[in-house]
Amino acid sequence: MATACITASHLPGRGIRKAGGRPLRHAPRQFGWRRHPAQERRYHLGAAEKACFPVRLLCRVLEVSRAGFYAWHGRAPSGHARADERLGLAIAAIHAESRQRYGSPRVHAELGDRGHRISRKRVAGLMRQRGLAGRRRRRFRATTDSHHAFPVAANVLARQFEQPTPDVAWVTDITYIPPARAGCTCP
Repeated sequence: MATACITASHLPGRGIRKAGGRPLRHAPRQFGWRRHPAQERRYHLGAAEKACFPVRLLCRVLEVSRAGFYAWHGRAPSGHARADERLGLAIAAIHAESRQRYGSPRVHAELGDRGHRISRKRVAGLMRQRGLAGRRRRRFRATTDSHHAFPVAANVLARQFEQPTPDVAWVTDITYIPPARAGCTCP
């Protein structure tokens, strides 16, 4: 695993500072959150790099306390995170039942039918996190060009399909098959 040089200046959320210019380690409750999202990302980065670097060094570079890091590491997932996991499984099941055709509006409607009260934006976000997207219909492509400059063969049969003897007239049907589906590697 290649390691990169980690510096706190590369991390988002460094704009929140105390009056003295020092970074704000713990967001006050007056801002409406308990932990700053950037601090959460720092903890995740520290956990990912813990195998390569000492925790003391990581915490110093990421500007988080070791006690805060270990408290975060040992903390159980929040109720919202557990609910997201349950909803994510339900969303994945609905998506699979629809043969990957449903996008977030239809998955949201199906969840509503099954008794889940959730916003469409939350469904869209959970689908994005799991990499789920509705398959789009293939665009219609006209395969016949009637207005070309090439010569057209004469209609020798004149719709007289029944002939008196065998091997007098041969008829075929041309069906358009996309080359990618037929396995053709022709240019």
